[in-house]
Amino acid sequence: MKKIILSIIALSASPVLFAQSAAEANIGEGYYDIILWILIAIAVIVLIITFSLLNSINELKNKIAGDSGSEHAKLSLWEKLLSLKPLTMEKDMDMGHEYDGIRELNNSVPIWFNVLFYGLIVTGIVYLFTYHVFNIMPLQAQEYKNEMAAAQIQKEAYLKTSGNAIDENTVKQITDVAKLEGGKKIFVERCQVCHGEHAEGKVGPNLTDEFWIHGGTINAIFKTIKEGVPAKGMVSWKNVLKPDEMQLMASYVLSLQGTKPANPKDPQGEKLVSDTTKIQIDSLAKK
Repeated sequence: MKKIILSIIALSASPVLFAQSAAEANIGEGYYDIILWILIAIAVIVLIITFSLLNSINELKNKIAGDSGSEHAKLSLWEKLLSLKPLTMEKDMDMGHEYDGIRELNNSVPIWFNVLFYGLIVTGIVYLFTYHVFNIMPLQAQEYKNEMAAAQIQKEAYLKTSGNAIDENTVKQITDVAKLEGGKKIFVERCQVCHGEHAEGKVGPNLTDEFWIHGGTINAIFKTIKEGVPAKGMVSWKNVLKPDEMQLMASYVLSLQGTKPANPKDPQGEKLVSDTTKIQIDSLAKK
């Protein structure tokens, strides 16, 4: 008896133990709920079977001991709930039908079965009126459309702020003319004073030739704009401009290559060698 009780307690506690282990293992919320309810259902079924067996064992003990009991024996709450009858009452429920040693008894339908049966009927009626008659809740197809619409809104919101994820390692050159107009506006507001109206160079270097002091790739220009060159008087713009704005300005600067403005400043720095030129030089060096 002690072993049976301990087994019941252990099984009843299994959903709680599972909840702790699932939280530690980061199991998906949907799978967690399904498995948890399955465990609870198994625990309830095992408890019902166990108590039924215990009741049958007690009745059998009484019968063996010669305690035939009364025809009107008082039933326990558990027996009433499950519509169980003592073994001593079998003769009163015998319907006289027997086949291959199996006798038919006039047992009533258990209360728990009626609760489930009629509960499912009520649930079906509520579902019908909720989803199909009054349209209080959306059907699966409509729910899918609603989720897709919500996801699209989230996507647009993310794209508006995704520019903050751009840095000198992930920046890409923008070539769209309409977008480059935004870069030109930023350049005129922030950089014209030092680099000239057409980037021909004043205090700062000429940005339209092939010579660069701190690198002429989109990554290098972005980094120069972001970090600045304090030793030469160029301020850092990372606390003033957003990453996507610095990307626009760097792309606009690259678009000025070869424009040959009037009165350009003398070249400064090293000449930028393109990847194609590097390949040609390497091929000649190997020969």
